[in-house]
Amino acid sequence: CKAALPYMRRQRRGSIINTASFVAVMGAATSQISYTASKGGVLAMSRELGVQFAREGVRVNALCPGPVNTP
Repeated sequence: CKAALPYMRRQRRGSIINTASFVAVMGAATSQISYTASKGGVLAMSRELGVQFAREGVRVNALCPGPVNTP
């Protein structure tokens, strides 16, 4: 965000995609306080940046994937 945002603002367009987690919204089933808090921070930052820079043509979104069943 910090490096790309000045260029996007000058161009008046751009898209930033952050990776959070479903635990940022739902909470974790097990004790994962640090992970949940960090992903909640990513989600909150994405929301605030999206609101702040929307008028300048810069979109900010966060992906919140759930668990992945890997073999």
